[in-house]
Amino acid sequence: MPQATARELDRHDRGYRSGRHRLGCPHMAQDCKRLSRGAGSPFDDARKWYEDAAHGRASIPTQGNPIDLAVPVFGVEPALGRFCVGETVPFAPPWHDGPRIHRLVPKEELDEVVRRLESSSAAREWLDANAGFDPYAFEEWLGSISLLAPDPLIAGVGHFPLWRDPNGSERIIVQAHRRRYPDYAEADADALALVLFQRRPAG
Repeated sequence: MPQATARELDRHDRGYRSGRHRLGCPHMAQDCKRLSRGAGSPFDDARKWYEDAAHGRASIPTQGNPIDLAVPVFGVEPALGRFCVGETVPFAPPWHDGPRIHRLVPKEELDEVVRRLESSSAAREWLDANAGFDPYAFEEWLGSISLLAPDPLIAGVGHFPLWRDPNGSERIIVQAHRRRYPDYAEADADALALVLFQRRPAG
C-alpha cells in the first residue's frame, strides 16, 4: 500500500470519528462511529481485519467482546496487496470517486438462511435503508467482503474532444482533478503518466 494511500485513508478515518464525514450506511452511522471511537480502528487495524477474514477469521467489533463470524472459504481477487479499478461499487460513498477495490469472493454456496432472505421484501428494504444498497440486487457482491482504497492523488478524470477536422485529426482535452489535503504527495502526482487507447469502428 503506498504511503500516500495510507495517509489519505487515515485522514478520512479521523473524519469519520470526528463526525465530519458521513458513512455510506445511513442508519448504521452512529453505531459505526461509536464502535470506531471505542476500538480506535485506525487504517492498519482495518487492513489486518480484512487480511484475517481472507484466512477465515472474522468478527464484529463491539464495546465488549467481539462477535465471531462464520465465514466461507474465500477466493481473493486480485492477489492480496493488489487492487482492481474501473468497477462500479454500489455501496461506495460519493467521495470515493471510483475507488480501487480488492474483493474476497465466497468459493462455496451461500447458506440457505441467506438465500431465503432474498424473497423477503421487508429484509431487502431494511438492507437498502440501513446498508445503503440491496445486495440481492447485485448477485456478484452477495456474500463477499470488499476493501476499498480511494485514489490518494486523483479525485476524478474527465475527457472531451476540443475540435475535429474533416481529415480526421482531433484534439482531446483530459482533466485530472487532484485531491486536496495536507502533505499531498506532489512528487507522486507529477510523476503520473497518461496513456490513451483509441478504439474506432474502422480499426
